[in-house]
Amino acid sequence: MTYIALIASFLIPLPLLAHGIGQRIDLAIPLDIYLGAATAVVILSFFIIAFLGKRTKQYDDYPSFDLFTLRFFRFLVHPLFLLGIKALSVAFLFVLIFAGFFGDQTPTDNILPIFVWVAFTVFLTYFVAFVGNVWAVLNPWKTLHELFDAQEKFSFHCRWPTWLGVWPAFALMFGFRFVENIYPNATNPEILAGIISAFSVITFIGMVVFGRRQWLAQGDPFSVFFDFLSRVSILVFEKTHTGTRLMLRLPCVGILKSSASSLSETAFVLLMLASVSFDGVSSTAQAVSFLTFFLNNGVSLVAAKTILFVAVFALFVGMYVLFALLIKNYARTNISVSTIAHRFVLSLLPIAVVYEVAHFTTLLITEGQRVFILLSDPFGFEWNLFGTALNTVNYSFINFKLLWNFEVALILLGHVASLYIAHMVALLVFSDAKQAVRSQVPMLVLMVVYTVLGLWILAQPPALIG
Repeated sequence: MTYIALIASFLIPLPLLAHGIGQRIDLAIPLDIYLGAATAVVILSFFIIAFLGKRTKQYDDYPSFDLFTLRFFRFLVHPLFLLGIKALSVAFLFVLIFAGFFGDQTPTDNILPIFVWVAFTVFLTYFVAFVGNVWAVLNPWKTLHELFDAQEKFSFHCRWPTWLGVWPAFALMFGFRFVENIYPNATNPEILAGIISAFSVITFIGMVVFGRRQWLAQGDPFSVFFDFLSRVSILVFEKTHTGTRLMLRLPCVGILKSSASSLSETAFVLLMLASVSFDGVSSTAQAVSFLTFFLNNGVSLVAAKTILFVAVFALFVGMYVLFALLIKNYARTNISVSTIAHRFVLSLLPIAVVYEVAHFTTLLITEGQRVFILLSDPFGFEWNLFGTALNTVNYSFINFKLLWNFEVALILLGHVASLYIAHMVALLVFSDAKQAVRSQVPMLVLMVVYTVLGLWILAQPPALIG
């Protein structure tokens, strides 16, 4: 099993091989039984989905409910409520930047690193994926631009070339993941404040040159990222000729209603998967051996990790193209490999979400406590604004065995959801149900591999270099 995992961790671009537990667990039953049971569940789910999937099912037929028919929820779009949320978001951005430049430079005593890497990167990701996309309201850069140039009189509105797609957002998200996973000073408050300031300048230039809406739709990495995640969520705002609706829907219906992705959007989704995959893979013993090889040959740790990051992404792209080719061959269709790749890539989003949760739940429930502690003393000036500054992080309540079982169930649910979505997409792409089922055999194989190796790596204790 170790040799299989070693080969697969570098030759198979597993989406999101995550270390959610962070220590070795004495499992109630052997890991092999977990893996065998998980494999059986995925295979059984495939046959159930193939049997129950209906060609006549239309995506608009899925049940939904407009929450705005209930008076209680209407405050969510009240101008004063939205104004207050936006004002708080902008004010907090300035608080964070001030804390980075002028606050205590100890990362655990400064709110900036904790907020960025826990509240923003983890909690907001969870909220958008499971509840709904609130980034359009919370985005402080958008609000600032609206404040100073509401009518966009100072924007050039340059035409966005079709070929450009979301590549600027891709490049900026790649940089963000580099800082998060590789850059050694990612928790240094002053440096992190400088990075945020630089990002602010890039964002404002983008909105001035291309216009606010265009830049946010295709240039802003977080707007693009949260838009993809929100297709899994249960709430969505819909604008109609009569006003705005807040629709409560089934999870993942947003993916089923999505059209084919462009090349740049496909690359962005694969980057989402590969970056979390790297986060898990890089802490395995096999990855440490890989990095140690480069260190022993005079390559810096940052450069070695960057090589690994690029390699994981490149291999992920290569394997996804192979996956699209296998679908084409099994379906016996004339549809191009690129078209298949663009149509099926969003079916991987549920896997991305569940592995985000599997990997970062421990971080959220432990270091997330520090956010509330530091709200009372955000700059490390020995304040106690809300009476929480003297609190300490409680690690003792975590039941790692319970957490493991929760993560196993969640991972299985994510893979089954991806199988279902891919099957429903196949029913639209291919001419008949039998052809659609045949096309999904490669998906089944990959889902089994993803599940087994994902759980295997999730159960491994993190390895340290040196």
